[in-house]
Amino acid sequence: THCQILSEDILERVQRFCEGKQSLIASVQPQFTNSDLPIIEQRLGRDRAQTSYVWKTMQERGCVLAGGSDAPVEPLRPLLGMRCAMANALHPTTESLSLHDTLAMYTKNAAFAAGVGEEKRMGVLAKGFVADFVVLKHGLLVEEAGSDEDRRSPRARAVEKRLEELIIGKAEAAEETVTEQEEQSLVY
Repeated sequence: THCQILSEDILERVQRFCEGKQSLIASVQPQFTNSDLPIIEQRLGRDRAQTSYVWKTMQERGCVLAGGSDAPVEPLRPLLGMRCAMANALHPTTESLSLHDTLAMYTKNAAFAAGVGEEKRMGVLAKGFVADFVVLKHGLLVEEAGSDEDRRSPRARAVEKRLEELIIGKAEAAEETVTEQEEQSLVY
């Protein structure tokens, strides 16, 4: 279930399976890449390493990625796993995931992987869904450029406004309302 050491044949089989409109859930532990980095080529060889720890490729071929830590083998630190997913230590330019894809991997995709129908009640911040969430200080997870200007983009402002409305419950006091389109963009 770890979906980390693959081959081109396995990746082709994954793609054929997913093209058949089946859902294939890949349980991945991004921090394994960093832990395994010193021994990957020694144990796998250069060719096998090229098709290992390739979550972006798996996603592009149709897999639903569900993130985890494999604790106690790795520390139970989801933010570390997310950072490792966004900065793939073995394939940094080709296999690093975006913040959007990483967040989906640890939220809505994990809910989907939990079982039939779970994604209909958890995994997104939406009315009627169960929720455990955390508000992070800016800078803990930064996508691409990550500047203050990026953080204050219309999407970031919409996210901040929606969280403020959910947490404080004062939507009517908001200076600007979150449009339905902006709210839909919050659902990963």
